[in-house]
Amino acid sequence: MDAPRGLEAARPTRRRQALPRVLAVLCYSLPIVPAVVVLLRARRHRFLRFHAAQALIFSCLLALGQTAIYLLMLFAGELIRDLGQATIAALVIFALYAALGLLAFVGWFRLAGDCIDGRARKLPIVGDWAARLERLTRRD
Repeated sequence: MDAPRGLEAARPTRRRQALPRVLAVLCYSLPIVPAVVVLLRARRHRFLRFHAAQALIFSCLLALGQTAIYLLMLFAGELIRDLGQATIAALVIFALYAALGLLAFVGWFRLAGDCIDGRARKLPIVGDWAARLERLTRRD
């Protein structure tokens, strides 16, 4: 899904063009802290604020998913006493971790590529939340 008009990166000069894109990729590459800093400090770059908000939500949802799988492992470990059931549960939980990791890597790679290209593509649900968060932090 493409982003609304006005979210594309500005293209005035080559050097000024690269800085918001690099900062947007940095928001995805390092979890949470750069996204919060950029979201609060970038005043004129709607493109940069949008990617910072989307990176923040993406990182938080990824951490939430990892925590949920870990808690599932803990609760399942308390209930299972048979070695065969424990092996199956361990394989299922490992598969969930692997699927989440693969999904996160593909999503990160796609989002970082969009930043480098100067596009602001919204993720299906996260993008709408990011657009709202970007509007909330805008200072005119």
